[in-house]
Amino acid sequence: MLADRTVPDVSATHGSKSNRRSKHSSRYLLNKSVLDLLNQSLSKATRQSYKQAYKHYLQFASQFYPCEVVFPITVNRLAQYLANCYVQGLSYSTIRTRLSGLSYFHSIWSLTNPANNFVIRKLMYAIRIKVTQPDQRKPITIKLLQELILALDSLCQSSYDKHLYKALYLVSFFGLFRIGEVSITKTGKGNVISNKNVCFYRKKQNITRVSITMNRYKHSKGQRAIVNLEKNSVKSLCPVVALERFLLRRPETSGPCFVLQDGRPLYSATVRSFLRKCISYIGLNSQEYTPHSFRIGGATHAYNLQVTPHQLQALGRWKSSAYKKYIRPST
Repeated sequence: MLADRTVPDVSATHGSKSNRRSKHSSRYLLNKSVLDLLNQSLSKATRQSYKQAYKHYLQFASQFYPCEVVFPITVNRLAQYLANCYVQGLSYSTIRTRLSGLSYFHSIWSLTNPANNFVIRKLMYAIRIKVTQPDQRKPITIKLLQELILALDSLCQSSYDKHLYKALYLVSFFGLFRIGEVSITKTGKGNVISNKNVCFYRKKQNITRVSITMNRYKHSKGQRAIVNLEKNSVKSLCPVVALERFLLRRPETSGPCFVLQDGRPLYSATVRSFLRKCISYIGLNSQEYTPHSFRIGGATHAYNLQVTPHQLQALGRWKSSAYKKYIRPST
């Protein structure tokens, strides 16, 4: 996709044919190295998204501009493409990802980036207002969290499963973890916390806190994050105690922290399904809650405890003020 356009060819033209062939081969290998490094700067999911954006735009260009050069994209043509995405009913986040992909290709090819144009920015603002709907997912509150923990006694088929889900629920809530950080999603296990990266700290033989190192997470860009969970005075709602008790029962296998009793990985579909079962058992509408409700509820709980915005951002691994969308003071 980026072949030979990544690095301009500025080599001299003199010399024997064999030398020129050798230099051409060397330059090809250099270009390939640059391409590989650029690809490594993106996560696997981002590379896949940008690849899809490229293919999707090619389909648009072949339909409406079959005789035109594909790149660079003019502002007018990009505006038409974005409008076409909106007409097709694509979500704002999908359209924004497509635009980011096309912007990325213009940038690495040293082309004028039409995404920076005033018209495109205003158009994206209009699409966001038109398309974006308020987040309908409800937060898991402390009261609901207690009820979910109690429901495990009746719904779990084994003592192991009870400790597994209790630890997962409490860690997800107090650590503001995403579903892809505690279980394996369709995009893989790249962001899943590892068993070897969980460290307990003791004071006079008593565990006081747990530290979870995250080598990768959403928007990490190569930076690690450390989530520290303190011991809770309410033992039934303590993520440190729950995680310790679960790990004592966990099979001696490497890999993700949360696994099934036979050592098999825990998938996000399983977590979602069991959460719906728990919510229904309590008597609430299971369609209003997802595993992300733990992250929303945890952020709201921290806010209610008057955690500073800076601390809240660090806890949830947010790089911007996006954390504000997660706070539901009314709850």
